Amino acid sequence: MSFNGCRVESSAYFAGATFHDKDSPVDFTATYFQKTLECNEATFKGPVQLNSLECNGSGFFADARFEGTEGADFTYASFGKYLNCNRAIFCGPVSFTLLKCGGGFFDEAKFESDKEISFVQASFEANFQCTEATFKGLTSFTSMKCGSSGFFAKTRFEGEVNFSYTSFAVNLDCGQALFKKSSNFSRLECI
Repeated sequence: MSFNGCRVESSAYFAGATFHDKDSPVDFTATYFQKTLECNEATFKGPVQLNSLECNGSGFFADARFEGTEGADFTYASFGKYLNCNRAIFCGPVSFTLLKCGGGFFDEAKFESDKEISFVQASFEANFQCTEATFKGLTSFTSMKCGSSGFFAKTRFEGEVNFSYTSFAVNLDCGQALFKKSSNFSRLECI
């Protein structure tokens, strides 16, 4: 299903929708939303392309399921306010590389793939909140920038995790987090 290059001058609502095609992606590449994109409780059976998506408001993917083994691609996506992926389940690899948004919420999200989860060079103007989340595979936050605090309390990192060159303008909270494999915090800054 392709929405590639669509322009929506208001909001789009896909809450509770199920996209069954496992072979071709749900393609939001270079799509524009003036207000919000709501996909709360949506199920994506195949790959999802959100690269270069522009949303002036917020993106809502709370309780969404990304079941495709090819994963979800949020590379270069931008959300003017927030990206809410609380309790979302990502079965395949995910790229949030170069994502830009006001704040990010991934509380209790589950990243179940053994393949890389990338937040490389993502930027958040406010908080990045990822409490009680689970990351099974390699996770990279390399060079991520956060305009306020990063919250990872009670988060489980079951694979290697890389926070090198990441910066938080206020605090980094990893209270009661579990790091099962090697972790790299070199050159991390809390300014």
